[in-house]
Amino acid sequence: MFYVSGLSTLCASNVSSPNLVNYATIFDPYISPYYGPFDVVCTGIYPLPQSGQSCTSLGAGFYRIPSGTIFYNNGQGHYCAYPNWDDFLQAGGHADLSNVTQRQSMPGANDGVCTVVLGVGFYRIPSGTIYYDNGQGHYCAYPTWDDFLQAGGAADLSNVTQRQSMSGANDGVCAVVLGAGFYRIPSGTIYYNNGQGHYCAYPTWEAFLQAGGAADLSNVTQRQSMPGANDGVCQN
Repeated sequence: MFYVSGLSTLCASNVSSPNLVNYATIFDPYISPYYGPFDVVCTGIYPLPQSGQSCTSLGAGFYRIPSGTIFYNNGQGHYCAYPNWDDFLQAGGHADLSNVTQRQSMPGANDGVCTVVLGVGFYRIPSGTIYYDNGQGHYCAYPTWDDFLQAGGAADLSNVTQRQSMSGANDGVCAVVLGAGFYRIPSGTIYYNNGQGHYCAYPTWEAFLQAGGAADLSNVTQRQSMPGANDGVCQN
């Protein structure tokens, strides 16, 4: 009887052992009273592995080694590592590791870090920074709370997903375009935004009123800062 090392699926066939002489290096000879001299238990005839190849081919799925690193194997001899717990969960991993197979090491080709594409939406990491992910592997950061709210973020963070880190390409600061109207920042300066990413400042109270501003500021939105292009002084 011959046993193919590291492979679990067995098939039986009557093949004379000399026919396997070219494959002897991947067979473990084993003598058993249950098999005759010309019986072979095998997984099929496999060529000798080339340099860097493994006799073991893993199925597609999640795997974990003693260091704690979790990998995904595509079932075609390639695997990648999840850089953080969030990415593993995002990819469909179970928090109780019930769909993860324990191994001592990973055979095959290491493709590096697994690429995880997040869904469209808002995300927040422990530092407090809030991001928007476009669902296509790119994300940006909101520089201010106002910008986050302007973009549709909920003040109670009910539409924000908590993560340890962000996955994908960082596009920097999120571009937030304010609606047309009057805005006031803590310094007291009042601006007009044209709704197309440009704004200007009123140099005097009279200029603001002349432009249609309400004396009780009822048509003015309070903000911490102004995003977009500053066109300087408003020309009424």
